Amino acid sequence: MQAVKLTPETLLQDEPWQTLRKNATKQALALKTLLDLHQSSTHNEPQPISTIQLARDFGIETGALRGLEQRGYVEFTTIEISRDPTPHLPPRDTNFVQLTDEQRNAVDVIAQALGQVSGIGFRVSMRGRERQTRTYC
Repeated sequence: MQAVKLTPETLLQDEPWQTLRKNATKQALALKTLLDLHQSSTHNEPQPISTIQLARDFGIETGALRGLEQRGYVEFTTIEISRDPTPHLPPRDTNFVQLTDEQRNAVDVIAQALGQVSGIGFRVSMRGRERQTRTYC
């Protein structure tokens, strides 16, 4: 994901947005916001911030950030966003399922047909809403 972070040189300047205030008000506002975010963080080094987050939360447009990049105040970078696509699913079912005698006989017949030894466990993956794997013994 595209991100932007302050350059180390920008942090050394005292109120650098003041020089932009007359000619580039959007860039000045964006730079002041980035500096305020940096000062409120616990990190000493500038941290990348998603351009999508800046646009959504602060109304900072990419054009203003590109202008700041040309002036040497910020640099664009890429950050990796990790996500958990299945937070709503229940935890995996890790319990053994007990088979009835009839089911055990059916498994034994199938195992013998496949050339396997009776009594071994096997796993069955079920697709659909539950998406779980069960181990049968």
